[in-house]
Amino acid sequence: MYVVDTDYDVYALVVEHKHKRNSDKRILFVSLYGRTPVLPEASMETFRRVVTEQGMTEDHIGIQKNKDPVS
Repeated sequence: MYVVDTDYDVYALVVEHKHKRNSDKRILFVSLYGRTPVLPEASMETFRRVVTEQGMTEDHIGIQKNKDPVS
């Protein structure tokens, strides 16, 4: 797991390489962790750039919806 870019007050961009047990398959994740529910567009552009640099396409990007805060 590698932090490849961060703005400590806004986000961290992480690349994670995993090997499946008992297999030669490798799995790659690129994750964007934000400190707020909505991130600046510049952060999203950096994320998209890193995804493509890792050999993935925009089709590989999944954005999780914000969860409602617990009352």
